[in-house]
Amino acid sequence: MRKTSWLILIIIVLLSVSLIYQNSIKNQSTSNEEQISEMIQGGKSAIERKDYRRTMSYISNNYLESNEMSLESLRSMIIRAYKEPYKYSIVINDSDIKANGKFADATLDIEVYSTKGQENHMVYDDKITLRLENETARRWLVFPVNKWRVVGASGLPQFNE
Repeated sequence: MRKTSWLILIIIVLLSVSLIYQNSIKNQSTSNEEQISEMIQGGKSAIERKDYRRTMSYISNNYLESNEMSLESLRSMIIRAYKEPYKYSIVINDSDIKANGKFADATLDIEVYSTKGQENHMVYDDKITLRLENETARRWLVFPVNKWRVVGASGLPQFNE
């Protein structure tokens, strides 16, 4: 490779590292409550788009509900729900987020609607509490970042397997 090619490659790498560093500083400067609110909005958006990978990125590998629902049970439930021909919309009426160090609780008053064609049905209307943990994750498999992830939930409706 010629010197100019190497120079361009070095500039691109330096700019990329600079952008990643600035983004990680931005995430550290926002409060825990703001980070959790952004995470909840991202999860809401992923569910409404039926984006399985994005949805699962908000759930910890340590997920376990008080009724012993494991991560694998949750995964299979999400896959079944996303295969249904319905579109989902979620309305968050109220949220109460309490962060305490590495852990947090987010109580949400939500309404879930399913739509098929012109039919719109309310599927769920109640409060749920998400238990969150600030975990170390990797961005692009290399750069360590802290992300809030769901480690448990209460108030979810019971579904038959």
